[in-house]
Order: sequence, then C-alpha cells, then structure tokens
Amino acid sequence: MLLSSTGLLMLLHSWFLPGTRAFSTSSSSLSDTRASCAPQSRNRARQGARLGRELPGDSVRTASVSFTRCILGTLRYRLSACSVGNLQLRLPRAIDSYHGTVDAASFGNQCIQQGGSLPSNLPSDVLEATVPYFGRFAADPSVPQSEDCLNLNIIRPANIPADAQLPILFWIYGGFFAVRSNTTPLHNGTAIVQRSIHLGQPVIYVAVNYRVNVFGFLGGAEVEKAGIGNLGLQDQRTALHWVQKHISSFGGDPNKVMIWGESAGLMSVFFHQRLDTLTDTISSWHSGQTT
Repeated sequence: MLLSSTGLLMLLHSWFLPGTRAFSTSSSSLSDTRASCAPQSRNRARQGARLGRELPGDSVRTASVSFTRCILGTLRYRLSACSVGNLQLRLPRAIDSYHGTVDAASFGNQCIQQGGSLPSNLPSDVLEATVPYFGRFAADPSVPQSEDCLNLNIIRPANIPADAQLPILFWIYGGFFAVRSNTTPLHNGTAIVQRSIHLGQPVIYVAVNYRVNVFGFLGGAEVEKAGIGNLGLQDQRTALHWVQKHISSFGGDPNKVMIWGESAGLMSVFFHQRLDTLTDTISSWHSGQTT
C-alpha cells in the first residue's frame, strides 16, 4: 500500500485551533534557480514543461498543480478529475501524465467553503477581540472558490538536482472538514523549507486541496449506496498516490513521505493510517497468511 510502504508515516499535531493556514504550491517539476521572486524558467520533464516562481531565500514554489482530470478550463496541474459537471460528487480520477506547458506560478482555486458568521448579539468587546482572531483562519479572499479545486502545491529548495531524493512533508490542513484550503497563509510552508535548508536537512513541502463540507463529506443512505462517501479523504489519498508517482521529478523520494496535519488534518492522517492497516490485514486474509 502507498503509505505503509514509506515506513515514515507520522502523526503530528501542531496544537493550533482548527483551520490554520497552509501555504500552497503546486506539484510540477521545476527548474532550479536562485530565489528572487521572479518567474522561473521553463524546464522539460516527463510530465511536460512547468512554469514556477522563486521565493525569497533558497526555495522555489510551484502553485496550483492539479492532480485530477477536469472537463473544464485549461489543464493546470490537476491531481485528479475535477469535481464539476458530470464528475460532481464523484470519486477523483487521477491524472497520469501532463503535456505541453503548465503555468504553476500562482495558486489554484480553493474548494467551496462553508459559510458562517458570529452571533450578532455578542458584546462589542468580545466582537472586537474575536473578529480579527477568526479572520486569521478565514479563506483567502484573493483566491477564487470553485468546485474545480483539486490541486496541490509544492515548495522545495532551489538548485537541487532531480535525483536529490529529499524527504517529503505532506501537509493536510484542518478546519472541521468544512473550511480552509492549501492557500491559507498562516501555515506557510516556505518557512519550513527554509528552516530545513538552514539545518542542513532540506525537505520538500507538499500541501493538497481536498473537498470540504457537503462537497467532500456528504452523508446519507444514497451516498453510501453509490459508494461516494468521504470524498475529501479520497481526494487526499489520490494526491498521495500522485506524490508517489511524480515527486521524484522534483527531487523528492517517494519512499520518504511523512503526512501530517492539524485538527481535521490530523484526523485525516489517522484515517489513512487505519485504512492501510485494515487493507493489509484483508490482503493477508485473502493470501491465507492470517487465520
């Protein structure tokens, strides 16, 4: 199985309230350049050409790599089939390869967020203290929301060879399984990558978008019968498979993938770990290795 084969699955909880921000960069192989915030030069790899952006310091960002196939719009870097049109409320369908040039210099769409507001009858001093606080965890207003949102982001050190085989930190954001995205700035993966470079132990940071609220976790007998429950977790798992297949093009090692998150992201890590355990057990039963 994907996760159990890495041997590095970790349950990490950053001890923040649900809904902190994850810095997003899309997964496409980038050419290595110095950090200057200028658009990165194009580079050809087996998935096609990619266009990324350098960051201050010694890291490079690629944003909005879609990992699913979509029936609308320009192919960015999709992890799987986007959840619109006749693919709405369906399992993600992974993209196997990319062709042509993909502009991955800006963030992709956020998944549609659950709306909400604070009670209007709260005392004014409570509102004054609370509104700025919750604003830190709100969806990024500069990034559009859409059902066409299944993309992932990658931040990696600049100037690393394609065969660097760096370990991967795969981030899953929290937010009650109802809100947030991989563009939430509070969890900026750039700082993590830059710190890893400073410590002499460079890593690659990957943040995935997954469907939230009713688009990702709709319940009911009809959903169960159709086999489309927990679509948000399915999106995450599709992204993990994408990383296994493509991360080596970015200098990453698919055998050194650590998945981590906070709040709903931490719960997701547990669910994936548990799913792998159950799958391995069932496989053993079928092979006659377990009585």
